[in-house]
Amino acid sequence: MSAQQLADRTRELGLHVIRSVIANLENGRRDNISVAELVILARALDVPPVLLLYPVGCEDTVEVSPGEQLPPWDALQWFTGASDQDSVIQLFGMYYALARDWSRTWSYLDRPLDDAQAANMRGELQRQEDALLNVRETIEARGYKPPPLPRLMTAGDGDT
Repeated sequence: MSAQQLADRTRELGLHVIRSVIANLENGRRDNISVAELVILARALDVPPVLLLYPVGCEDTVEVSPGEQLPPWDALQWFTGASDQDSVIQLFGMYYALARDWSRTWSYLDRPLDDAQAANMRGELQRQEDALLNVRETIEARGYKPPPLPRLMTAGDGDT
């Protein structure tokens, strides 16, 4: 995609980044960018914005702060909080994965199951619900607003 095509695409998306700005970013004559420009350029290029900051697979290292170089994957992990196993971002990721798993397990209860299978599923559902509620409590204890519980769980249909 040419700089002009990219500029045209940003205009179509609602925040026009002119061709000269794009050219200056490409050749290093401009070394800063607003968050809005970053997001619209990423949208126009159909890539996650973080890859414009930390081009995994394209560079050996990137500058994450003045004088500090990291491999792009490490920089991306740091930027997204994925490198910190105890981060709120990790907690939210765990929460959404547990909620997805709980909903999938719940859907199995609609299938024909013998008594042993149904009991197994209900036990698994309870383990998943306990884990989900535990992560939710941890999120709240850290002062964050947890995501909503799965709809079936709040409707009382998920009680086991």
